[in-house]
Amino acid sequence: MSTFTTSPATFSDLPSIATVSRVAFKDSPNTVSYWMFPQDNEEGIYKWRLGRIVDLFCNDPSTYLVKCVDTINNRIVSFALWQKPHVRETEEKKMMNLANKKEKDNLDYELPKGTNKALMDDLDSATQEMRRKYVDIENDYGEPTSRDELE
Repeated sequence: MSTFTTSPATFSDLPSIATVSRVAFKDSPNTVSYWMFPQDNEEGIYKWRLGRIVDLFCNDPSTYLVKCVDTINNRIVSFALWQKPHVRETEEKKMMNLANKKEKDNLDYELPKGTNKALMDDLDSATQEMRRKYVDIENDYGEPTSRDELE
């Protein structure tokens, strides 16, 4: 009999998921976060991860989180995060997203002290460039759906 169960994550699970996320990638020099964040700022990195996870969970209906719980200890030991393909944007939606981005730049969570901001910005720019180069907006983007349709 398995001692693990999976189920959709809830808001109250997000602090544990942020902890698991940090532990999973803390010592791996093969991840971008290893090089982007100072490894001696645990509290700052945790707060940043939690802020990002809460933001995605609450504000991005394309994000879906599943938790894996060790039922013997009743602890979250793993998680998975999916983001459905983006939907085509109307001009109105683009303007709303731009306004939201400006607002999110002032969120309560900050980058951990010592963050390699240049690396973070370069990664974001490279990701956007790859998206422009390889994503066929007309055919690769899905139609709007709600998180409830995934469950």
